[in-house]
Order: sequence, then structure tokens, then C-alpha cells
Amino acid sequence: MSARDIYGWDIDPADAKGVVRGRTKLGQLTVWLIPSEPLRGVVDEELGKGLAHPGLYALLDDETERAYIGESSNLKSRLGQHLEHPPKELGRFDRALILNDGRAAVHSRFNDSTLRMALEQATIRLFADHGLYPLANQQKRMPELSVTQQTLFESLRRELGHVLYELELITDRPKPVVDAAVIRPQDAATRFPSAGIADVKGYEGRASGQPVYFRKGSEKPQGMQVTIRVGEPFGRSVLKGQGFLCLNRGRCFFIPNSAVKAWLGSKLEQQTVDIFLDVEAEVLKTANLPPLRVDQFGGSKSSKV
Repeated sequence: MSARDIYGWDIDPADAKGVVRGRTKLGQLTVWLIPSEPLRGVVDEELGKGLAHPGLYALLDDETERAYIGESSNLKSRLGQHLEHPPKELGRFDRALILNDGRAAVHSRFNDSTLRMALEQATIRLFADHGLYPLANQQKRMPELSVTQQTLFESLRRELGHVLYELELITDRPKPVVDAAVIRPQDAATRFPSAGIADVKGYEGRASGQPVYFRKGSEKPQGMQVTIRVGEPFGRSVLKGQGFLCLNRGRCFFIPNSAVKAWLGSKLEQQTVDIFLDVEAEVLKTANLPPLRVDQFGGSKSSKV
């Protein structure tokens, strides 16, 4: 099924002021592409009816072909500030793109500041990877999301890519995003019924009389980082090739520590070893070694989060 089938797309021709309005008829997003000259009046009329409207925005400088991405709990106020004082990274702009769900703050999904900041970073990444406008601002650290926030974030991130592609602001329609949400250890255990994972307490359990260590990893550019400290129980288990590592993200992966030991080899002579799960490619990576494929250790692809 194509992105148009999933989200739909409807866009109006530019009006007399040059304003373009679009929406995903089957999705959640409403967009405005507004020249800077009528920007204040259009925003006052459509987003300034006494209530704050949160969302994302992009400022586009057609002269230098650069873009600045931002987010705000009050788009009218923030864009008004940028008209008076454009971001120093950009200096000027010719058009503003507004993206939200068309709702005032009290009803808007964009009222969640953490979710909004995550979507801002996702938009920056879409422009950086596929955009026609080089970015004036840099990507920041992705905020931590709850399971509920992560679910909505993944949906909106895919929809953002669809909208930016339809507006011809990015050159390629992004590939479907692989679910990398954190799964509770108890729920991750149910994805491997034949393993018989039991006695799950905190981030440990048992399977076939051997320890199971649940690790969600922390998000890094290389992937989800898991640190193996050979002086701690998990690290000693890897060093002996005993027990299991359960990476409890997305599909989840239940990996014998014997496979991790064989892969890392002499690197385990170090006190700490950082490994990274590439959720999309389904491999483990570390410095100076070929990646370890873990697709064979994957659990059920369906999940309830």
C-alpha cells in the first residue's frame, strides 16, 4: 500500500496572496506554505483566534536555498518573532511552512512538548537526508519518549515524510520506518515462546536455567548502544558464553551470549565493549569488526505497545 493510500493528500492552488494549503485527508497533518510578506496576516487569521496552536515550521530562504526547522507551542507568537528577528543561522527567509494537525493546543497532539521536539528532530533529519534546502540549524539529541509517545511519533514521522515529498521539499519518499520502540521485558519474553523465558524481574530473567539480560540500548548515531562491562554479571556471562542477551526494542532479539562472545573475540579482553543494534538492518555493530547478523534471533514482528 502506498503512502498516498495510507494518508491521502489534498492540496489547494496558491491563492491571491500566494498561500498554499494542504492536508492529509486520511492522516493527521494540515500544512500551510506562506510567503513571508503576508505571513503575519495569514497566521493571525488562521491560527490566531485566541488560542495557541502548537506545531512545527520550516523557514525557507529561496535566495541561498537554505532552511531552518523549528517547533513551538504557539506558532503565531514564534513566527511573529522570526519576522521581527530572523534566526541568526538563517538571516532571512522568503517562505514559511507550517505543519500541525489543525487543532488548538487543548486538543492538539502537538501540545506534547517532548513529542513535538522529537518530530522537530525527525524533520531536520528528513531535510538533511533528502532535502532540496541545506539546513541552517543542526540536529540535536533526540529526546527520550515513552511507549505511548513513541507509537504516535513513528506514525507522525512517516506522515511528515509523505507530506514533505508531496510538497517537493525533499527529493525521495522516505522508506517505511522500522519500529524501534522499547518493549517491556515481560512483553519481550512473550515473543519467544519456545525459549521459555521466566522469572522476569527488572531487566533479568531465566531461560533453560541460564540468565537472560534485557537491554534496550540508548539511541546513538551508530544504533542502539549496549555497553558490555566484563566485571559485571552481564559482561561475565558474555565472557563465559553463557546465558542470553535480549534486545527489547521493536521486533526484539534473543541472542545467545555464546554468539556474542564468538563475534567479539579478543575485544572482550577490554574492560568495556560498546555494541550497537541497527534495528533496520537487523545487525549488531562494533568498531573494527564485521557486523553480526541477528535476524535469525528475531522475535515476532507484530506487537502491542
